[in-house]
Order: sequence, then C-alpha cells, then structure tokens
Amino acid sequence: MYGRIARLALGVALLTLLPGCVELTQIITLNPDGKGKAKIEILVAAYDFNFTTGQGGDPAKPKSLNEIKKEQAASFVKNYPGVTALKDVSVQWARDGRLHMICTAYFDRLEDLSKKADPMGGMGGMGPQQPQLAFSPTFELSLDKKGTMRLKAKNEGVQQGAKTPDDPNNPADVTKMNDQELDEFLLKQRVEWQKMKPMMEMMFNGLKVKFVVHVPGDIGEAKGFEKVGKRTLAHTTEGANFLAAFKQVFMIERDEIRKLAASKNEKDIMALFPAMAKLSEQPDVTINNIGGPQFDYDREVREARAAYPALRKSLGLDDNVPLPGQ
Repeated sequence: MYGRIARLALGVALLTLLPGCVELTQIITLNPDGKGKAKIEILVAAYDFNFTTGQGGDPAKPKSLNEIKKEQAASFVKNYPGVTALKDVSVQWARDGRLHMICTAYFDRLEDLSKKADPMGGMGGMGPQQPQLAFSPTFELSLDKKGTMRLKAKNEGVQQGAKTPDDPNNPADVTKMNDQELDEFLLKQRVEWQKMKPMMEMMFNGLKVKFVVHVPGDIGEAKGFEKVGKRTLAHTTEGANFLAAFKQVFMIERDEIRKLAASKNEKDIMALFPAMAKLSEQPDVTINNIGGPQFDYDREVREARAAYPALRKSLGLDDNVPLPGQ
C-alpha cells in the first residue's frame, strides 16, 4: 500500500515537470453544447536548446532575445492540442526575465484540450509549452436527457503493477518486516527523497496554477473545485502544496506505515496524507438549469481566423507556421 501512495506522489511529480517559477491561469467559458473558450496567461522561463554548431565545429552564434521570443511565440501558437482558433495572442519579455504569454483559445470539446502535443515544441518550445501541456484540464463533459451537465476528471489513474521505489524487482511488503527492517526501509525512502528534493524544489519554486470555469447553468454538487459564484468554479494549486505532499509521503513514521498497511479503507489511508489527499481529489461537478450559450462560438471563431494575418505580423511569424484551423 505504501508503494501505491509513493507511486501517486511520483506520478504527480511526472505530470508537473516544469521549469521553475511558472504561473499559469486559465479562465474557461463553456457553452451548453460543450464548445468553449479559454483565456490563458503564462509566465515562464524561456529555455533555448541550441545544440547546433557553426562551420568547423565552432559553437553556434547565441540567439538574440528577439530570436528566442519569436521561436517561443511560434511554438506557443502551433502546438496547442484540440484548439480550433486563437486570438489576442501576445508574447513579451516580463521585467523579471520570464516570458509573459497570453492568448484566447477556442475548442470544440473540453476533452480535446488534454490531447498530447509535442512536449518539446521542436526543442525551442519546451519553456512555454510545458505548462500548457501539463496543466490543461483533463475533463469529461456530459449532458443527460434531463438537461443536467456533469463535469468530471478524466480518470487516467496511476499505472497499475508498478514497483515500489526501493527495489523495482522486489517490491517491499512492509507487513512482513520487523521494526528494524522497517526503519531501514523508511530510511532508504528518505535518502531517496533527499536526492530528489533539490530537483523538486527547483521545479515547484514559484509554481502557481489557477483555473476558473464559467459554466452555462447553476452549480449543484461540486467536488475538487471551489464555488465562487452561482455559475463559477475556481481551483488554485501552488508549488508549496506539492512539496508538502511529497514530504508527507516520504517522511512517514513507522507507526503510521503500520496503520497504512493494516487498513483497507481509502479514507483512513488518505487521512495519513492530507496534503496528498487534497492534490489527488478528483473534480466532479454537477450543473443544473442549463441555459443558453454564453457567447457566439461560431462568430468568434470566424473572426479569430480572419484576424490571422494581423496575428502573424504582430508575432513575426513566418507563413509556414500553422495556426489552429488552417
């Protein structure tokens, strides 16, 4: 059981492999048919992976800030999965040296935003592209015959059958360990945590992710989101929450792991890891009294695509850079 909790912690880490100091905000507006738009704002460090060499094997000439910004802008607009159109795109250097990237993205289905794209973005796109890939909401949206909409997490789960962190070939069974063996086992986990800790702190330093969802009806039962209005949901996660969850898992005490091994009740188990329980809570929202569209999707998509020539010019994009819907 400890191995499953540890895999959950590591799984969360793998889903959030981000450069440090990332701030991401998505404000999503949904129509009753599932179509919608998301205003996205990202502040992120720009990584320039330039492994090319010049003539004679000399290092290539360093790229200018303008060249880096142009490459990141191209990656930002062309690698979005599930997007039908973009508008109001801006990519600028922030005063602190990060890239400040803004856009409004239109989608036919909320689920499509979680489709996989090239996470490297041609290497040059790794910086700004990673937050969008890692934190796009993985939701399923359904509408029943009674006119009730349900918004819930698409449960991809943690890989089953994975081994515990200490030995991939011989998963540990803590129920068969005496106190001395268990203490040694836990110490090994803490040694591994200390190895991971600097990398984790680097990845999660300054991380802040915020989702706001405007739904086309009245919010009924809601889990995993905060109700901030009759038809508005919000959720914020900060890097400190992840670090606290990892620490709870890897710094578990002997008596606690004995309780963990003996219990088969999921609530009792997750009570030992309140920070991890909060992070792993699966969103599930019921929306009643569905009304009409919140905006004219087809018209706004047409207008966004019609403005692509001006968008290319403002971002300095070449004609061969594909934009959503082209």
